[in-house]
Amino acid sequence: RAILVTDFRYREQARAEVSGFELREASDSYMREVCQALSDTGAHRVGFEPDRMTVKSYREVQDWLSTVELVGVDGLVSQLRMYKDSGELDKIRRAAAVASDVVKEIPSVVKEGMSERDLAAEIEYLIRSKGADGGSFDPIALFGDRSSLPHGKPSDRRLALGDIVLVDLGARCNGYNSDLTRTWVYHRIQTARTKEIYDIVKSAQEAALTALRAGMSCAEFDAAGRNVIGKSGYGDNFGHGLGHGVGLEVHEAPRISAQSTDQLEEGMVITVEPGIYIPGEGGVRIEDLVLVTSTGCEVLTDADKRFTVI
Repeated sequence: RAILVTDFRYREQARAEVSGFELREASDSYMREVCQALSDTGAHRVGFEPDRMTVKSYREVQDWLSTVELVGVDGLVSQLRMYKDSGELDKIRRAAAVASDVVKEIPSVVKEGMSERDLAAEIEYLIRSKGADGGSFDPIALFGDRSSLPHGKPSDRRLALGDIVLVDLGARCNGYNSDLTRTWVYHRIQTARTKEIYDIVKSAQEAALTALRAGMSCAEFDAAGRNVIGKSGYGDNFGHGLGHGVGLEVHEAPRISAQSTDQLEEGMVITVEPGIYIPGEGGVRIEDLVLVTSTGCEVLTDADKRFTVI
């Protein structure tokens, strides 16, 4: 049986939009209604995701389902979600197209004196104006030396000539997400190292995409990009994983890092996002959304990756 528990606020919407589910309405507590539904099925063993249930909810379920054995099942749902079917891929492709279209407009949007917050707000507007439900996450827009912050939050820092402009954004369409990062220089190149690290990051991504194949370990894939940066002398300036899975969440399995035990298989959608970050100077990241195929990969995002002075 497939049961959807909702409440009065979404009753009409659920009836109109949901098919294949038995609809149940919670009057006070979602968890209590879920427990009642489980009891009605006659279930004796109920699995749950340990990283998703609070201690409070666990205790409530124990009280309301006293005759049921609760079994913590690590990774069951996340493992199933790694493989995208055709319907899911359609939604992800749409989200990737919106993100790509937004990135293509950014060079015409940035203006000297605008703040990082201003650009982030423009990005949010563009994402919705192109038909997405919203952003996959709060967009990252960083200028100058602040581009060395891998997940920095937009500030009142204002754009000046010679600044690096780093933007990381995603669109959400029908519940599915995309993720895309591009880096530019505004009006003039301030230091030769900016172009140097850009070329290294681009080469690292190209090496990883060339190596990508179904059946390789995520650790091996991470190394394909990381080794390029390491051999260039900037290994200590690339401290995050090469990528991650994307789907219903913008960060989900598989995890792509040197420590990952996951394996890449056909039908997975991942990011490939090498970067070099130099504190006090700036950073470069290039990120694309990629579908793992039987013969290699398909890049789902298509914004220009050439080094560009905008």
